Amino acid sequence: MQYKTKKLLTLLIIHEIKRNILSLRFSILTIVLIVVFLISTYLSLKQYNQKVDNYNEQILSSKMITKSYEEYGQLAWYGTKVDIPPYPLSGLYKGTEAVIPSSIWISGFFEPRDVGEGIRDPIKYLFPPADWTYLFIFVVSLLAIALGYDSINGEKLSGTLKLLLSFKVSRTKLIIAKIIGGIFSIYIPITLSIIVSTLWTFVYSIDWDFDSLSGFILNILIIYIKISVIYLLTIFISIITREPSISLIVSLLLWVILSVVVPSVTPLISSKIYPALSFYQINQYQVQLIYNESNLYHSKISRIPRNIDYAEFEKIRWDAWIEMAKNLGEKRIKLDEIFKAHLNKQIELSINLSRISPFACFAFATSSFAGTSIGALNNLQKQVLNYIEQFKDFTDKEKRVNLQMKDVYQGQRYDISNMPQFKIENYPISERINEALPDILILILQCIILYVISLLAFIKLDIHKEEFLNI
Repeated sequence: MQYKTKKLLTLLIIHEIKRNILSLRFSILTIVLIVVFLISTYLSLKQYNQKVDNYNEQILSSKMITKSYEEYGQLAWYGTKVDIPPYPLSGLYKGTEAVIPSSIWISGFFEPRDVGEGIRDPIKYLFPPADWTYLFIFVVSLLAIALGYDSINGEKLSGTLKLLLSFKVSRTKLIIAKIIGGIFSIYIPITLSIIVSTLWTFVYSIDWDFDSLSGFILNILIIYIKISVIYLLTIFISIITREPSISLIVSLLLWVILSVVVPSVTPLISSKIYPALSFYQINQYQVQLIYNESNLYHSKISRIPRNIDYAEFEKIRWDAWIEMAKNLGEKRIKLDEIFKAHLNKQIELSINLSRISPFACFAFATSSFAGTSIGALNNLQKQVLNYIEQFKDFTDKEKRVNLQMKDVYQGQRYDISNMPQFKIENYPISERINEALPDILILILQCIILYVISLLAFIKLDIHKEEFLNI
């Protein structure tokens, strides 16, 4: 009996898959999806390679700038560039890449500032290529809706459901077969698109490493989970609506709300609950800090006796300058901590509120695995700040060595061969998994909930009436 039940369920699943893949709608959507993915992947990876080339050029430019100075005081004052390489998977999952500068100008005395790569092709900023996150949120989700919006009410109106149930097929087996068969039908064009598009990643020689490859594979699993959520939602709407046209309208309306409205509104709500200082207010505070510390510095310099030799004068002046820079740094750190505390609360609330949308969970999870998430951005910021401290220690140490040299009047030594170099460390896959875990669990929970309510709704569905709910 159990064998016959499993065999019947298998036959129903195969029937559902055949019904979907043999339809003209499925063939057209599959071709369109593959073509769109190929074009998007090609353009995205082409842009990624351009960024890699720009990064290599910037490395040479930074070395020339550093070598152009004559002494360590100039290096500390004017600073140098820290060049940020593009992440290996940023061509497929952009995430926070848009807010990451190509270079950061650092100095021993001033706040780091972003340096853009320059507007070489303005059209690409007006019409950026769609990455995989965009395609799966918008294009592939529409595929799931297109295949599932009439799967129940369409067969109810045609009498197919009544016919199937007349053969003593249980409603539970039938809805399970329709869900599994429909989901696997959608997996087919998605899998083909991923396989064909992935070949471009090898043509364009993405700099694969263990973390990037692991993130890429995990993102494929997230894609299947997210599409299952969308299809289950569409199935549920198809059960509770009487006509396919109505279920299509409701599905598209929910798609707009969950993919566009929710992610756009939640940051506004969180900013009202946890208001943070504006960048203008922060700049005003910083200007006031610089003004106060500058006055203290000039006051100390004015009290230095004028009858001491030049080397001792320079040493006292440099010590006063270092003290001013240290005080400024400490006060700026406190100001940044206050600002970041409010901003982090704002971001955390915005993320948690937006997680009611499977599209938001999907975007958070894929960017986490790709290493282009908010966590990866924070990791980069920490690395830059650590390097700034190394840079300050280097210039301070070498400046003091020069001041102690006997031939200080005959030119100062300037050797940057032992200057620390900035080398970005990958956002480890363990951290990526920890960051993405809440979103994965929420997507799985959404799958379970939608499956249960779809099952209950179908069991209560009266196929002998024209409608189930008056929607």
